[in-house]
Amino acid sequence: MLLHGYTKEENVPGILKTKGQLDEVKIAIDIMMYNILIKALFMMGAFEDVYPLYKRIGEMDLVPNVMTYYTMIDKYCKAHECSVVASPSS
Repeated sequence: MLLHGYTKEENVPGILKTKGQLDEVKIAIDIMMYNILIKALFMMGAFEDVYPLYKRIGEMDLVPNVMTYYTMIDKYCKAHECSVVASPSS
């Protein structure tokens, strides 16, 4: 998958461009795409944008999976922001 390759290369612009193209043609994204977007935001250092994106997963009738939680816990805790993942959802 193209997006997975971009993630391995840490090619955030490629990830965001592909997401924009999917949005343009009205293709719904799945949980894998959300996981890639979350990882891309962390790679960019855009920590403040991750949680709102995570909240949109439920609004899209998708269910976060193990990779979603693993990525969020790993990246927030490495940045010494464990309270973000330890607090209850609002």
